[in-house]
Amino acid sequence: MSDTITYQYNQLSSLSKVDNNDQLFLAQYSEVQKKDASCFFWGRLTDPYVVSRCLLTLSNVVKSSFSLSPADLLMLKDPIVTAGNEKIRFEGFSHCAGVYARVDVLGDGHDGEFLENGTTNVDFNQPMLSALSSVRRNEEVLLSIGKKEVALHREEGKIVERKVPLPTKWIKGLTSVQVFLSESEPTYKFNRLQAIQLFKTIPTGKPKTDYYLLVRGGKPMFSPVQAANAITVGGVHRLKLIEPLLLLADRLQVFAHKDQQSTTW
Repeated sequence: MSDTITYQYNQLSSLSKVDNNDQLFLAQYSEVQKKDASCFFWGRLTDPYVVSRCLLTLSNVVKSSFSLSPADLLMLKDPIVTAGNEKIRFEGFSHCAGVYARVDVLGDGHDGEFLENGTTNVDFNQPMLSALSSVRRNEEVLLSIGKKEVALHREEGKIVERKVPLPTKWIKGLTSVQVFLSESEPTYKFNRLQAIQLFKTIPTGKPKTDYYLLVRGGKPMFSPVQAANAITVGGVHRLKLIEPLLLLADRLQVFAHKDQQSTTW
């Protein structure tokens, strides 16, 4: 015996061409009654200092490129912001799409109200980056996420970033990321001290060969020589992007793809 579920959409999905670019708009449907809310989330960040440092790191990832020319860098944006299920998610790719970064603010990281589930894509311009850089410990910081903007509210004022188009490359990348994550398994777990020691073994410059993550005598390290139970880390210098967060971290967990095609940190 089976049930038939009928989905009713308030609008049509559409594919249009604007300035020689394809724009795809998918109609949404939820089995939960949808509200006509322009704001997805409004509330206080319980640890704005840590969140601000994570968002600055995410912005550095998005601004980075490991294979594209300067002319290509103007085409891509940062970051995607999603609110829903009591969680706030910021995510984005490096310009070359070789690095994916995500910041999740879970239930204990915010004290606010989710008026609606939704996603928007914004740029973090210099005023927003400056505001994030100056966030102090124990400061009162409010965050609002809406259909057309993301805003940071502080005593010094409000910083607003408007919605921008989502790059096509990112849409493809978001799909690929889910495949790699689903095929990865937890391999190592390090405490803060171990993580700091590990990152000190990242070679300087841009190595042209793969490095391998292994543990010797209880001490993690990167080595250019493959060993038993070591995992492959391509472009190991890219990990320096998250090094500023190590002093804030409780632990660092490493996942390896089954075919050694990616690592997740």
